[in-house]
Amino acid sequence: MRLITNSWPCLTFTAIILWSFLALLSSNITHLPPLASLGILFLIGSLLSIKSWRIWIKDVRLLCIGSLGIFGYHYFLFLAFRKAPIVQANLINYLWPVFIVMFSPLFFKGYKWRFQHAFGTACAFFGAGLAIADTQSIAFNHMYWLGYLFSFCAAIIWALYSLWTKKQASMQTELVGGFCLVSSLLSFFLHGVFENALPPISFTDAAVLLVLGLGSMGIAFYAWDKALKLGDPRIIGSLSYLTPILSSFWLLAFGDKNWTPGLLISVFFVVLGGSINLGKQKINAD
Repeated sequence: MRLITNSWPCLTFTAIILWSFLALLSSNITHLPPLASLGILFLIGSLLSIKSWRIWIKDVRLLCIGSLGIFGYHYFLFLAFRKAPIVQANLINYLWPVFIVMFSPLFFKGYKWRFQHAFGTACAFFGAGLAIADTQSIAFNHMYWLGYLFSFCAAIIWALYSLWTKKQASMQTELVGGFCLVSSLLSFFLHGVFENALPPISFTDAAVLLVLGLGSMGIAFYAWDKALKLGDPRIIGSLSYLTPILSSFWLLAFGDKNWTPGLLISVFFVVLGGSINLGKQKINAD
Protein backbone atom coordinates (compact mmCIF):
# COMPACT_ATOMS: atom_id res chain seq x y z
CA MET A 1 0.00 0.00 0.00
CA ARG A 2 1.44 3.36 -1.00
CA LEU A 3 0.66 6.28 1.28
CA ILE A 4 -0.05 9.52 -0.56
CA THR A 5 1.81 11.74 1.89
CA ASN A 6 4.93 11.72 4.03
CA SER A 7 3.61 14.41 6.35
CA TRP A 8 3.43 12.86 9.81
CA PRO A 9 0.72 15.28 11.06
CA CYS A 10 -1.52 14.31 8.12
CA LEU A 11 -0.84 10.62 8.70
CA THR A 12 -1.51 11.01 12.43
CA PHE A 13 -4.84 12.73 11.88
CA THR A 14 -5.77 10.13 9.27
CA ALA A 15 -5.36 7.37 11.85
CA ILE A 16 -7.15 9.40 14.53
CA ILE A 17 -10.15 10.16 12.32
CA LEU A 18 -10.48 6.57 11.14
CA TRP A 19 -10.21 5.20 14.69
CA SER A 20 -12.84 7.69 15.86
CA PHE A 21 -15.44 5.86 13.72
CA LEU A 22 -14.65 2.52 15.36
CA ALA A 23 -17.18 2.81 18.22
CA LEU A 24 -20.00 4.03 15.99
CA LEU A 25 -19.55 1.38 13.33
CA SER A 26 -18.77 -1.44 15.78
CA SER A 27 -22.09 -0.83 17.55
CA ASN A 28 -23.78 -2.20 14.40
CA ILE A 29 -22.05 -5.60 14.55
CA THR A 30 -22.21 -6.39 18.29
CA HIS A 31 -24.35 -9.45 17.47
CA LEU A 32 -21.36 -11.07 15.76
CA PRO A 33 -18.75 -13.03 17.80
CA PRO A 34 -15.98 -10.52 18.65
CA LEU A 35 -13.03 -12.73 17.76
CA ALA A 36 -14.61 -13.73 14.47
CA SER A 37 -15.21 -10.06 13.69
CA LEU A 38 -11.57 -9.27 14.50
CA GLY A 39 -10.45 -12.09 12.22
CA ILE A 40 -12.47 -10.68 9.32
CA LEU A 41 -11.34 -7.09 9.95
CA PHE A 42 -7.66 -8.02 10.21
CA LEU A 43 -7.96 -10.08 7.03
CA ILE A 44 -9.41 -7.13 5.11
CA GLY A 45 -6.68 -4.86 6.49
CA SER A 46 -3.98 -7.26 5.34
CA LEU A 47 -5.26 -7.14 1.75
CA LEU A 48 -4.25 -3.49 1.46
CA SER A 49 -0.62 -4.53 1.06
CA ILE A 50 -1.09 -8.04 -0.36
CA LYS A 51 1.03 -7.10 -3.39
CA SER A 52 3.99 -6.74 -1.01
CA TRP A 53 3.59 -10.18 0.55
CA ARG A 54 7.25 -10.99 -0.10
CA ILE A 55 8.15 -8.23 2.38
CA TRP A 56 6.02 -10.00 5.00
CA ILE A 57 8.18 -13.13 4.99
CA LYS A 58 11.53 -11.41 4.62
CA ASP A 59 12.07 -11.15 8.39
CA VAL A 60 10.10 -13.68 10.46
CA ARG A 61 11.26 -12.09 13.72
CA LEU A 62 9.73 -8.72 12.83
CA LEU A 63 6.58 -10.44 11.59
CA CYS A 64 6.11 -12.32 14.87
CA ILE A 65 6.80 -9.35 17.16
CA GLY A 66 4.58 -6.95 15.20
CA SER A 67 1.75 -9.47 14.99
CA LEU A 68 1.87 -10.05 18.74
CA GLY A 69 1.65 -6.28 19.24
CA ILE A 70 -1.43 -5.72 17.09
CA PHE A 71 -3.20 -8.92 18.10
CA GLY A 72 -2.19 -8.70 21.77
CA TYR A 73 -3.59 -5.20 22.14
CA HIS A 74 -6.98 -6.05 20.66
CA TYR A 75 -7.20 -9.39 22.45
CA PHE A 76 -6.52 -7.91 25.90
CA LEU A 77 -8.94 -5.08 25.18
CA PHE A 78 -11.55 -7.65 24.17
CA LEU A 79 -10.99 -9.51 27.45
CA ALA A 80 -11.20 -6.24 29.38
CA PHE A 81 -14.59 -5.41 27.85
CA ARG A 82 -15.85 -8.82 28.94
CA LYS A 83 -14.54 -8.61 32.50
CA ALA A 84 -15.29 -4.95 33.32
CA PRO A 85 -17.73 -2.18 32.35
CA ILE A 86 -16.77 -0.86 28.91
CA VAL A 87 -16.64 2.80 29.98
CA GLN A 88 -14.16 2.21 32.80
CA ALA A 89 -12.10 -0.28 30.80
CA ASN A 90 -11.89 2.11 27.85
CA LEU A 91 -10.78 4.96 30.10
CA ILE A 92 -7.89 2.83 31.37
CA ASN A 93 -7.15 1.81 27.78
CA TYR A 94 -6.60 5.48 26.91
CA LEU A 95 -3.53 5.49 29.12
CA TRP A 96 -1.56 4.27 26.11
CA PRO A 97 -0.66 7.78 24.85
CA VAL A 98 0.60 8.54 28.37
CA PHE A 99 2.78 5.44 28.20
CA ILE A 100 4.11 6.50 24.79
CA VAL A 101 5.30 9.76 26.35
CA MET A 102 6.72 7.96 29.40
CA PHE A 103 8.48 5.18 27.49
CA SER A 104 9.91 7.29 24.64
CA PRO A 105 13.17 8.10 26.49
CA LEU A 106 13.67 4.37 27.10
CA PHE A 107 13.61 3.68 23.35
CA PHE A 108 15.30 6.80 22.00
CA LYS A 109 18.22 8.74 23.48
CA GLY A 110 17.19 12.00 21.83
CA TYR A 111 13.71 12.07 23.39
CA LYS A 112 14.03 13.40 26.89
CA TRP A 113 11.14 13.29 29.32
CA ARG A 114 10.17 16.93 29.89
CA PHE A 115 7.59 18.56 32.12
CA GLN A 116 5.87 20.16 29.13
CA HIS A 117 5.23 16.78 27.51
CA ALA A 118 3.94 15.30 30.76
CA PHE A 119 1.69 18.29 31.45
CA GLY A 120 0.37 18.40 27.89
CA THR A 121 -0.42 14.70 27.89
CA ALA A 122 -2.05 14.94 31.33
CA CYS A 123 -4.33 17.72 30.05
CA ALA A 124 -5.26 15.62 27.03
CA PHE A 125 -5.94 12.55 29.18
CA PHE A 126 -8.14 14.61 31.49
CA GLY A 127 -10.08 15.87 28.48
CA ALA A 128 -10.47 12.36 27.09
CA GLY A 129 -11.70 11.15 30.48
CA LEU A 130 -14.33 13.90 30.52
CA ALA A 131 -15.49 12.92 27.05
CA ILE A 132 -15.86 9.26 28.00
CA ALA A 133 -17.52 9.97 31.34
CA ASP A 134 -19.68 12.93 30.33
CA THR A 135 -22.96 11.05 30.15
CA GLN A 136 -22.08 8.06 32.30
CA SER A 137 -21.06 7.42 35.86
CA ILE A 138 -17.41 6.50 36.39
CA ALA A 139 -17.05 4.36 39.50
CA PHE A 140 -14.30 1.77 39.71
CA ASN A 141 -15.32 -1.41 41.50
CA HIS A 142 -12.81 -3.90 42.91
CA MET A 143 -15.03 -6.71 41.58
CA TYR A 144 -13.81 -5.87 38.08
CA TRP A 145 -10.10 -5.72 38.90
CA LEU A 146 -9.25 -8.43 36.35
CA GLY A 147 -10.91 -6.45 33.55
CA TYR A 148 -9.07 -3.31 34.63
CA LEU A 149 -5.81 -5.27 34.60
CA PHE A 150 -6.47 -6.54 31.07
CA SER A 151 -7.20 -3.00 29.89
CA PHE A 152 -4.01 -1.74 31.55
CA CYS A 153 -2.05 -4.49 29.77
CA ALA A 154 -3.64 -3.52 26.45
CA ALA A 155 -2.55 0.11 26.94
CA ILE A 156 1.04 -0.91 27.68
CA ILE A 157 1.14 -3.30 24.70
CA TRP A 158 -0.04 -0.64 22.24
CA ALA A 159 2.44 1.91 23.56
CA LEU A 160 5.32 -0.57 23.34
CA TYR A 161 4.21 -1.73 19.89
CA SER A 162 4.02 1.86 18.65
CA LEU A 163 7.48 2.76 19.93
CA TRP A 164 8.91 -0.52 18.68
CA THR A 165 7.67 0.16 15.14
CA LYS A 166 9.27 3.61 15.21
CA LYS A 167 12.55 2.07 16.27
CA GLN A 168 12.49 -0.28 13.27
CA ALA A 169 13.64 2.45 10.88
CA SER A 170 14.36 -0.01 8.08
CA MET A 171 11.00 -1.80 8.42
CA GLN A 172 8.72 -1.06 5.49
CA THR A 173 5.18 0.02 6.33
CA GLU A 174 3.79 -2.67 4.01
CA LEU A 175 4.87 -5.23 6.63
CA VAL A 176 1.86 -4.08 8.70
CA GLY A 177 -0.23 -6.14 6.28
CA GLY A 178 1.64 -9.23 7.44
CA PHE A 179 0.95 -8.31 11.04
CA CYS A 180 -2.75 -8.08 10.21
CA LEU A 181 -2.78 -11.44 8.40
CA VAL A 182 -1.14 -13.29 11.32
CA SER A 183 -3.49 -11.50 13.74
CA SER A 184 -6.42 -12.62 11.59
CA LEU A 185 -5.32 -16.26 11.71
CA LEU A 186 -4.90 -16.08 15.51
CA SER A 187 -8.33 -14.48 15.87
CA PHE A 188 -10.03 -17.16 13.77
CA PHE A 189 -8.23 -19.90 15.71
CA LEU A 190 -9.37 -18.53 19.08
CA HIS A 191 -12.85 -17.97 17.66
CA GLY A 192 -13.05 -21.65 16.83
CA VAL A 193 -11.91 -22.58 20.34
CA PHE A 194 -13.87 -20.15 22.51
CA GLU A 195 -16.84 -18.79 20.56
CA ASN A 196 -20.04 -20.07 18.98
CA ALA A 197 -20.24 -20.47 15.22
CA LEU A 198 -20.40 -17.28 13.16
CA PRO A 199 -24.04 -16.61 12.19
CA PRO A 200 -25.04 -15.66 8.62
CA ILE A 201 -23.68 -12.23 7.70
CA SER A 202 -26.24 -9.81 6.28
CA PHE A 203 -25.54 -7.21 3.60
CA THR A 204 -25.43 -4.49 6.28
CA ASP A 205 -22.98 -6.55 8.38
CA ALA A 206 -20.76 -7.08 5.34
CA ALA A 207 -20.79 -3.37 4.50
CA VAL A 208 -19.84 -2.38 8.06
CA LEU A 209 -17.09 -5.00 8.21
CA LEU A 210 -15.71 -3.82 4.88
CA VAL A 211 -15.64 -0.16 5.91
CA LEU A 212 -14.05 -0.98 9.27
CA GLY A 213 -11.55 -3.37 7.72
CA LEU A 214 -10.43 -0.85 5.13
CA GLY A 215 -10.45 2.14 7.49
CA SER A 216 -10.16 1.74 11.27
CA MET A 217 -8.48 -1.68 11.06
CA GLY A 218 -6.65 -1.10 7.80
CA ILE A 219 -5.49 2.28 6.53
CA ALA A 220 -5.29 3.56 10.12
CA PHE A 221 -2.64 0.96 11.01
CA TYR A 222 -0.51 1.84 8.00
CA ALA A 223 -0.85 5.59 8.58
CA TRP A 224 -0.01 5.15 12.28
CA ASP A 225 3.12 3.17 11.49
CA LYS A 226 4.35 5.74 8.97
CA ALA A 227 3.49 8.70 11.23
CA LEU A 228 5.50 7.26 14.12
CA LYS A 229 8.51 6.68 11.89
CA LEU A 230 8.46 10.31 10.74
CA GLY A 231 7.22 12.24 13.80
CA ASP A 232 7.75 12.73 17.53
CA PRO A 233 5.89 9.95 19.43
CA ARG A 234 5.35 12.25 22.43
CA ILE A 235 3.39 14.72 20.31
CA ILE A 236 1.59 12.00 18.37
CA GLY A 237 0.57 10.38 21.67
CA SER A 238 -0.88 13.63 22.96
CA LEU A 239 -2.80 14.31 19.75
CA SER A 240 -4.25 10.81 19.92
CA TYR A 241 -6.62 11.97 22.64
CA LEU A 242 -8.64 13.59 19.88
CA THR A 243 -9.88 10.07 19.11
CA PRO A 244 -12.40 9.79 21.99
CA ILE A 245 -13.49 13.39 21.37
CA LEU A 246 -14.26 12.70 17.71
CA SER A 247 -15.78 9.34 18.64
CA SER A 248 -18.18 11.13 20.99
CA PHE A 249 -18.96 13.64 18.25
CA TRP A 250 -19.94 10.93 15.74
CA LEU A 251 -22.08 9.17 18.34
CA LEU A 252 -23.81 12.46 19.12
CA ALA A 253 -24.17 13.45 15.48
CA PHE A 254 -25.84 10.17 14.54
CA GLY A 255 -27.62 9.61 17.85
CA ASP A 256 -30.26 11.35 19.90
CA LYS A 257 -28.01 13.20 22.34
CA ASN A 258 -26.81 16.79 22.34
CA TRP A 259 -23.52 18.46 23.11
CA THR A 260 -23.07 19.26 26.80
CA PRO A 261 -20.75 21.64 28.68
CA GLY A 262 -18.69 18.64 29.77
CA LEU A 263 -17.93 17.62 26.20
CA LEU A 264 -17.04 21.18 25.24
CA ILE A 265 -14.64 21.39 28.19
CA SER A 266 -13.11 18.04 27.20
CA VAL A 267 -12.42 19.39 23.70
CA PHE A 268 -10.67 22.39 25.25
CA PHE A 269 -8.35 20.23 27.37
CA VAL A 270 -7.46 17.89 24.51
CA VAL A 271 -6.65 20.82 22.22
CA LEU A 272 -4.71 22.49 25.04
CA GLY A 273 -2.65 19.35 25.65
CA GLY A 274 -1.83 18.95 21.97
CA SER A 275 -0.97 22.64 21.65
CA ILE A 276 1.43 22.49 24.60
CA ASN A 277 3.33 19.58 23.07
CA LEU A 278 3.31 21.08 19.59
CA GLY A 279 4.59 24.35 21.02
CA LYS A 280 7.39 22.51 22.76
CA GLN A 281 8.30 20.81 19.51
CA LYS A 282 8.73 24.21 17.83
CA ILE A 283 10.95 25.40 20.66
CA ASN A 284 13.13 22.28 20.35
CA ALA A 285 13.34 22.74 16.60
CA ASP A 286 14.76 26.26 17.01
